[in-house]
This record gives sequence, structure tokens and C-alpha cells, in this order.
Amino acid sequence: MKNKNSNVSFRSISVNAIDCKNKNIFKCQKSSEWHLKYANESSIFLRLICWMGFLVDSDKTLRRRIIFRCFLSTLVLAVVDNIVLSFFQNRRGYYMRLALIYISTYMTAIAIWYLMRRKREDLSAFLRFLHEIHPYTERRETSYLLYSICCLPIILSILSVISENLESKSSLYMYMRPINYIHLQIMLVFIKSNFYFVLYPTFPAVVVILHCVLCQRVCRLIRLLRTEVESCPLEEFTISKQSNILRQKNVIDDVMVLMQKVLYLPSFLLCTLNFSSCCTAVAWFVLGYQKEDDITLFTTFSLFFAIAAANLLAYFWFAGGLPIEMDAFREEFCKKVYHRLLTLGKTGEIVFQKALYETPSFVLSGCDILYFKRSSILGLAGAILTYTLLLVTS
Repeated sequence: MKNKNSNVSFRSISVNAIDCKNKNIFKCQKSSEWHLKYANESSIFLRLICWMGFLVDSDKTLRRRIIFRCFLSTLVLAVVDNIVLSFFQNRRGYYMRLALIYISTYMTAIAIWYLMRRKREDLSAFLRFLHEIHPYTERRETSYLLYSICCLPIILSILSVISENLESKSSLYMYMRPINYIHLQIMLVFIKSNFYFVLYPTFPAVVVILHCVLCQRVCRLIRLLRTEVESCPLEEFTISKQSNILRQKNVIDDVMVLMQKVLYLPSFLLCTLNFSSCCTAVAWFVLGYQKEDDITLFTTFSLFFAIAAANLLAYFWFAGGLPIEMDAFREEFCKKVYHRLLTLGKTGEIVFQKALYETPSFVLSGCDILYFKRSSILGLAGAILTYTLLLVTS
């Protein structure tokens, strides 16, 4: 498919040809440049998801296996250590509820990693499929955003170190054994805080960006197809041309089905995790901030809230763009067919728009419980405030 803006070649590839169970799909790539299967050039985006174990290439070399296992060990140690520390904390009332929510947040993050790891063959096939349809080059904005997110553990750990409660925090991190040397206190708090902040909020934020990038790429495919319909003259918009466009649209439908398969459960857990984090942060602003006089703690909770809210907003915005783009394509296609009918009077031609209208718009869902639409963003904000009030008043 070619137009003035870009040259795009949609290949008629069925989902069956890229089924994750068919291992031959990955044997055709013999180049040492593994990233060429997924993009035109290597990028931090591909390296991160490979190091986290989300691609079949994560297990291909010794270096990648070591990095992947180190990352997994970091996540597991952070969860186990946080659970152990919870037994040494004397918390009551809403503080206990906040602590339990944060422990469940860490457990949910591990569950998200496990689900994405299990879907590594599906995700690898999906990225290859997208790259074969339309070659991909990562945008600079995505790289800058990922670099910024990777700095979060260091920033949050520094806030923990300069906290007024450094001594009590280091004692807690040492399982209620006091540490008298300030340098050891700083080292212990900084290292352990890094472990915790890699697990949350850094890891979920990276996964959210991954999902948003996938949705954005599919939206771009739909947008390019709509652009082709717009730029096609009425005289050239023949039955064969319409049929060719609809075949390309079917390929995009196959892409979205595969994407739903990859994101079905992780998307639900991601939104649940960020939703609970927003509620917890707002609850702390309402009650906890009145009892604490530590500005670094306020800054930490503010960052937690900002990151969780941004994750939710980005997820619903990018995933909610899929039905909008598909509806825009459908409207443009039907309008072009109608104008051709009025202008050229081709009443005997096959009418394709009826089948388009009979097909429901694709809406990405999480466990068939959450449906990602942009119209749901305001309702989500109201739900956060409602559950926060329940957390505070109960």
C-alpha cells in the first residue's frame, strides 16, 4: 500500500501462520542481530523487555539469561523481604490497611511478570508480525521516557536516604536491629529501597509503556489504511481496490486478536495495581500527612500517586484509541463508497459497507471486566475518589 505520506506494505499473513505454538516461525531468523526480527534498529525498549524475560530471545544467550535471572531475583527478593518486614512493623488501623495494600501491590507486580513471561512466545510473534506488516523504528520520545522511568529507583531511594526517619528506617530494614554508623544506615536504606522501587513503581510503569506502544503501533496501522482510503480517487476506488483494502483490514483484525491474547490478563492486573496505588496515596494525603512531618515522605507518596495516575490515564488513552481509529476508518470507507455511488452511479457493484457496519468495533478488554475506552477515564477518576473515602472512613 502506498500513499504520499508513507510506503506501507500490508502482507496477507493469517494468525495461524504466526501461531505461537509453531516454533518454526523463529528459525527463519539466523542473523546475530536479534532485534532485526522486531525493529529496524536496537533500542532500549527492546532491550528492556528482553532483559525482563518477555521475549523468546531472552533465553538465547548466556548474557541475556544471566541478566534475566538477576532481574527475576531482584523482584522475588524484594517481595520476600517486604513480607518479612511487615511482621516487624507495629501498625494499626488504616496504617495496617495501607501496608497490606502495598504488599498486595508487590505480589500483583510479580503476578504480572509471571503472566508476561508465559506469553513471551505470543509477544515475540506479535512484534514480528507488526514489524513484517510495517517496519518499526522507535521514537525518541519513547526512549527518553523509558530512561526517565529507569531513574525512578535511584530518585526514590535518595528520598529515602535523606528522610528524617533514616535511623528508624535502617533499623527496620535490619529487622529491628539498630545500626549506629550513619554510613551503614545510608548504604542499607539505599540498596534495599532500590530493590523495592524496581519492583514498584518502576517495573509496572515499564510494562504499561510496552502495552501503550503496542496499541499505538496498531492505531498507526489503522490510520495509514484510512489515509489510503482518503487519498484514493473515486474512479480508482473500484471493487478490486475495496476488496484489497478490506483484506488489509482483516490482517489488522488478526493483529488485534493476537494483541488481546497477550494483554488479556496482564492489562487487568496492571490497572488493578495502579488503581489501588492511587487510592492508597490519596488516603495517605487525607489522613497520614496530618500525622507525619517528613517532607520526603510526602514527596514519595506524591510521586507514587502521579505515576499510578499517569499509568491509568495512558493505558485507557492509548488502548481506547483502537475503537476510535477503527470507527474512523469504517466511516471513511463507507463515505467513499457512498460518494462513488452518487458520482459514478455504479449501482450494480458489491456493497461492502454493510459487512463493515455489522462487525462490532474492537475494544481491548482486561478479563472481560475492564473495557478500555477513553470515555471511561472520568468514571475511573470518580471510582478512585469513592474507594478512597471507603478506605479512610471504614
